[in-house]
Amino acid sequence: MEFVSIRDMRTRPGEVWQQLHEQGNLILTSSGRPFALMISTEGEDVEELLLALRRARAQVALSRLRRQAERDGVSTLSTEEIEAGALRLLLSGSRDRCSGYERGGLGAAHATWSAGARA
Repeated sequence: MEFVSIRDMRTRPGEVWQQLHEQGNLILTSSGRPFALMISTEGEDVEELLLALRRARAQVALSRLRRQAERDGVSTLSTEEIEAGALRLLLSGSRDRCSGYERGGLGAAHATWSAGARA
């Protein structure tokens, strides 16, 4: 994959478009950090391509969640353990314990649930 800066887009747009045409996709950077993907859609059904990209992004997010669950040691919790922990959190009304979900993501919530479910 080729990287192209925003500055390149501004100063030499024709070259960037030619590069996109030749490569098929480019990674757009700002201050040296990737922030966007440019994909040539020439001859493509744009809606179908966009749907495929969204599905791929969802798959990547799911893979991250699964890796986080494994790192947190909660990937082996049964559905019953998760539901029991969730119910316990809801019934306790404890905002501090529930806010772990927002701060730490799904893994933190499962870790909290698993500690309570196994206690």
